[in-house]
Amino acid sequence: MTSPPSPQLAELAQIVRTAREQRSLTQEALAAAANVSTATVRNVEAGKRADGKTGRPTAAVLHSIARVLHLAPERMFALAGRPYTPLNPAESQQQIADSIRRLPAHLRGAVVAVVTALGEDSAAVEDSAGVDAA
Repeated sequence: MTSPPSPQLAELAQIVRTAREQRSLTQEALAAAANVSTATVRNVEAGKRADGKTGRPTAAVLHSIARVLHLAPERMFALAGRPYTPLNPAESQQQIADSIRRLPAHLRGAVVAVVTALGEDSAAVEDSAGVDAA
C-alpha cells in the first residue's frame, strides 16, 4: 500500500489537472505535447513520480509539463520539493524540435512558418525539426 502524496505534491497535482482541463486537453494530448507518456501525466496528477511510485516527478517532466501548460516552472519545482534549474537554450530548442517532429506532416510547415515569423532562423528550425523547406 502506498502512502498518499504530501500536501505539496497534492497541490502540484491539482494545479496540473486544473490547467490541463482549462485548456481542454486530455491526458493523452498533454502527454504528446510534453513528450512524456500518458502514464507520466496520470501519475503527476495523482501526486506520484513518473514511474508510479510515491515521490517527486523528475525535473525534465516538470519542465515539459510547465512549458505545455504555460505554468511557472519555479512554482512547480517548489511544490515538487526540487531546486529550480532552468533549461539551457540547447535543451529548450531540442524540446521544441521534438514537439514539431511529433506533429502531423501537414502541420509541421505551418509551425515552422510561425516560428520563423517570430524571428528564428528558418533553416535552423527546419533542420532541427526534420522539415523540408517548401
